[in-house]
Amino acid sequence: HAPPREPASAVAGSPLAPTFWAGNPIDLVASHDTVRTFSAPVKVGQERNVLLTHHRCPRIALSGSTIVISAVASQAAGPDPHVHGASPDGDLFVWRSTDGGKTWSQAIRVNDSPRAPNEGLHTMAADSKGNLFAAWLDHRSGKTTLYGACSAAAGANWSKNFVVSHSSDDTVSE
Repeated sequence: HAPPREPASAVAGSPLAPTFWAGNPIDLVASHDTVRTFSAPVKVGQERNVLLTHHRCPRIALSGSTIVISAVASQAAGPDPHVHGASPDGDLFVWRSTDGGKTWSQAIRVNDSPRAPNEGLHTMAADSKGNLFAAWLDHRSGKTTLYGACSAAAGANWSKNFVVSHSSDDTVSE
């Protein structure tokens, strides 16, 4: 294993669920006793190659009793150097756990245009009622635009993607 890099955490009372990358796949550790002890690492997203450079790490959110981890990931192993280590077939995926992080769903793709979020920069937020919002830099139009999607089902399914912000310039990322 590589050393853990770019950790993320989420807190909503209890549990505290930090997640970290330690090679491939994502490893998750959780505390269910207010940070006195932590679980052994659990593998998440083993079927994908996940980005972990230049702030492109997995994100984590607690939505009600569900833990959701998002990451831009690909099937291909080889990086495309122009996008900071991302593979050109990168998509935004989420994985869900409804049992405190012990088991995880298969990857659920959030973006509805394949390979559009391969830049890798994304974010995710949740509320306690099971609503999630994800946003990412998207290339489907040929220039970089900020897109988003919502889930009212704790990440089990996602809305049609929509433009969150676009720039009058060529791209929003600068």
